[in-house]
Amino acid sequence: MLSGVTSYPFLFSPNFQFYIDVDYEGDSFVVRDVSKNGSVEHVIPSGLMSLSLKGSTKSKKSLPRLAKLLGFYDNKNLRIVDKGGIESIYNFRRGAI
Repeated sequence: MLSGVTSYPFLFSPNFQFYIDVDYEGDSFVVRDVSKNGSVEHVIPSGLMSLSLKGSTKSKKSLPRLAKLLGFYDNKNLRIVDKGGIESIYNFRRGAI
């Protein structure tokens, strides 16, 4: 079921219901719901996580580096490390830190 959904399987929530993906048109990271055919559950604000890295372009080559900066803390919260190296827990269900 999860085959072909993402090339970064560690970006799934612990219960495999949600996964983090990239929306290149919207220039943002999004949380998608597997049970709803990959529909967008939440857009991660660009102030918390941007598609670009310092000195990098917004390309698929930079995604593995960016992917190390975010992940699921549990089924409702994301762990996000900002550009300064500070880790935050972000509740994507409520849209709040």
